[in-house]
Amino acid sequence: MDKLKLYIDKSIQLALFLVSVTFPLSFKISNIAIGLLVITWVLRKLLFREKISFKLNGQFSKACVIAFLGLFLLQVFSLLYTDNLNLGLKFLEYKLSFLILPLIISDLEITKVQVINQLKYFAYSITFFSILLLANSGVNYITKGELLTYHSFTETDSLLDVHAVFYSYFIFFSILILTYFYRNGLGIKNKYIIALMSLPLVASLVFAASKNVMVITFVTIVLYLFFILIKEIRWKQLVLVGVGLILALFMVAKLPMVKNRIVELTDFSGIENYEKIKNREKLTAPEREALNGTSLRLAFWYIGITEVFNHNRILLGLSPGDSKALLNFRYDELNLLPFLENYNMHNQFVQMFVEFGVVGLILYLCLITLLILASIKNRNLLMLIFVVGFLFFQLSESLLERNKGILFFVFFLLLLLKLNIEKRNENSNNWN
Repeated sequence: MDKLKLYIDKSIQLALFLVSVTFPLSFKISNIAIGLLVITWVLRKLLFREKISFKLNGQFSKACVIAFLGLFLLQVFSLLYTDNLNLGLKFLEYKLSFLILPLIISDLEITKVQVINQLKYFAYSITFFSILLLANSGVNYITKGELLTYHSFTETDSLLDVHAVFYSYFIFFSILILTYFYRNGLGIKNKYIIALMSLPLVASLVFAASKNVMVITFVTIVLYLFFILIKEIRWKQLVLVGVGLILALFMVAKLPMVKNRIVELTDFSGIENYEKIKNREKLTAPEREALNGTSLRLAFWYIGITEVFNHNRILLGLSPGDSKALLNFRYDELNLLPFLENYNMHNQFVQMFVEFGVVGLILYLCLITLLILASIKNRNLLMLIFVVGFLFFQLSESLLERNKGILFFVFFLLLLLKLNIEKRNENSNNWN
């Protein structure tokens, strides 16, 4: 039995490894890893008659797991007031990660070394795929005279099929992981390796051209580095890092693909058409096409929130099963179909309010608060920056409306809950 238990434990570690390295790949591949994780965990529970328990340090960490489970139970409860039960069940299937991952990962005996390894595997994976994507963009430039950027970089003309914004999230976290390892007492050889790995990641972030993620990544990494250097009073390095980052930012901002995307932050093209939407006037085709990223998001938020109030669903929301049909009906009235059919709110907090009302929004805000408190309590700077970064990302995207987003958010947050960063163990921080 001991040998069987050893094999099952190794299978669980293999499954965790596969989950970590397959994020940019199709769900047909990454689902294999999730399936292996579930099967091996269930086998261990059944064969050795083990009870499910939360193997986490601190009440805040355990409360985070309960909040994740609460989000899934809220999804189940929404079926009671959903008219389109089939679609409601479909969305419930999408949100299974809120149930499965908290139960499994919080229950597993995962050491700090194993968490560190999962982070390394993920960073290696994203670096590898970034090099492939950059090479593919270069080949396209040689053969067709055009660099692949944004959706073409990661989706339509890419070797992968992952949303450019979500791939940017993967890069953000990879850069954050590399920054953490760089600061934790590594030898000069490993620091050179990490510095080299960061180059394709930064380049890919530029090519993916998600303006929100580029800005947040730059700001968080700068603050992280300055916090470290000031804390350790390394003024010479502080000045060098500051000058280097300013020069790098200046050069990157001059690139046309970045310049065009950054300009959109202050471009309110189509805002006058947003006013027409508020007045419930039908848009013409040119007016509809004039809506840009900013004005379109304002339209989403206004329409979604207005529909909740119009249907008197402030407390529990429209439900995931019914919200899309109700919103599509309103889009049709405004002549926004098929242009905006089935679009999400592009804001996770508005999305929670539209689907689950005040109850869902409060529960989600409680989860974010608990995650921040847990990271502060455990002095887990890596987790704190991860949560705060994604807090800003969710202002312009509905991160938890895609399977990859849910899996990424839940999987790594649960792993980070098992990592007390500031209680350093030099062996476990080694990049080798």
